[in-house]
Amino acid sequence: MLYDLICILSENHDQDKEQLRSDLTKSFRVVEDTLHKMYHVNGRLLLTQDEIFLDDISVANLFINSDNFYFCQYALSSLRFKEYYTHKKDSHDLSVLDSFDSELDTLNSILKQSTSINIEQLKLYCPKFCSNVRTCVNNHKREAQHMIEDIAKLQICDTKSSLFFKQSKIVMKQLNKFQKKISSLQSFIIDKFDYCLVTYEIIGPMHYTSFTKTDELKHHIQMYENYLLFVKQVYNLLDYLNNDAGKLTLERSDSQSFKLFLDSVFLILINHVIKNKY
Repeated sequence: MLYDLICILSENHDQDKEQLRSDLTKSFRVVEDTLHKMYHVNGRLLLTQDEIFLDDISVANLFINSDNFYFCQYALSSLRFKEYYTHKKDSHDLSVLDSFDSELDTLNSILKQSTSINIEQLKLYCPKFCSNVRTCVNNHKREAQHMIEDIAKLQICDTKSSLFFKQSKIVMKQLNKFQKKISSLQSFIIDKFDYCLVTYEIIGPMHYTSFTKTDELKHHIQMYENYLLFVKQVYNLLDYLNNDAGKLTLERSDSQSFKLFLDSVFLILINHVIKNKY
């Protein structure tokens, strides 16, 4: 129906119809661009020499807060945070989709009121429709920015405050130096080649896939992937070092036995039936 509307408004060069077509086309394009970004930019982490972006929103800047910058990637790599962020962003995107749907339903109902397009009625409603779409998109951008900034900052601060291993910052700074060298060498060389697909993990690094048999390109991609594996291993080691030391954990094995762990290391199987006294 909306496509038919644009076609009808394009049939002649009537000034009113031309203006309506132009205004509606711009609004439809805004909706389309917003939907495209929702689909394609979802948990994308982009790194520069001195700033880190999550879904195009700055979440860490080296010159504003160097500690947050160094710990940002490690903090956001948490699986729990990724799940939480994805849930929050999906909920926010759904609320925007509901707003778009409401506006389009209203426009569609006007078009269905008669067998022919009521230009005068459209002229009255079109400014409101375009204004509502702009307001919806602007609110979406502003709320998304605040949401991403707030939850990323909270995650980074919580991660820093929970560190037991006091040399973690030194490790993060050295990783950052290593990353800059990799970016200036491997990524720079890889980006010069055509036929190379770039994909992104959700709140994680980007990966390269080669569609050529060029040995040089494959070599640099492998070097880059080796670097990512090294970083992942460092993160896993930091997770282990920052766990509570001497923590005993009792987990049920079956109805009559429990497993005793010390710092996640299995110690002994305890066979005992615990009866409820109450």
